[in-house]
Amino acid sequence: MKLIKKIRSLMLAAVPAAVMMCSPTDAGAAKVKAELMLGQKAATLDMKISGEVAQDIGFYARSTTTVGYDGKASQFLLGELSCNVVDKLYVASGAQVSGGKVIPYVGLEYFVKKGDVSATVATVMTLEDKPSGSLIADVTYSPKLSEELKLFARFEDLSSFVKEGHAFTRGKLRLGLDIKGYIVGAAADLTLSGMEPKFDYSIGGFLAKEF
Repeated sequence: MKLIKKIRSLMLAAVPAAVMMCSPTDAGAAKVKAELMLGQKAATLDMKISGEVAQDIGFYARSTTTVGYDGKASQFLLGELSCNVVDKLYVASGAQVSGGKVIPYVGLEYFVKKGDVSATVATVMTLEDKPSGSLIADVTYSPKLSEELKLFARFEDLSSFVKEGHAFTRGKLRLGLDIKGYIVGAAADLTLSGMEPKFDYSIGGFLAKEF
């Protein structure tokens, strides 16, 4: 437990600074993805930035802000550095911020792309007094329909577990069209929370763009 606390303290100090220092000054060196989802209960802006800071070393940052139509807002932040160890397998280390709490983590990530399908699979463990483990899957299918039009289908799932059992599962479904780089379509965010899962959902539309 003391070792985990020491590692956590080091990561809390090192990871945010490393991500800031490693962020490229040339905008063309990074990929930026932005998505606005309008559901029946809230609007969510999801921003992602990723790139390479050196050979076989990458960085990833994510900011998700949700504003309810009642005025209540929440934000999730994440910063991560990863190192390619073999083929498309990466070891990752980062920290996430949610509800004012900073939680460092370590994990393994695997990336694969074949034809019109791309996928990321990851397993993550938080470094805290009561650690949690997560399984993450992100699959995108985007076949070309014409010179300026693509079909876009995406499924993202995050399932988190603690010692006692299931903590939560969050799934994102997207289905739409990619028109000259602008993606628009239908969206559904699904949530299961707790040991005896309670179901919640948000259904609406989305607009996304990669820069």
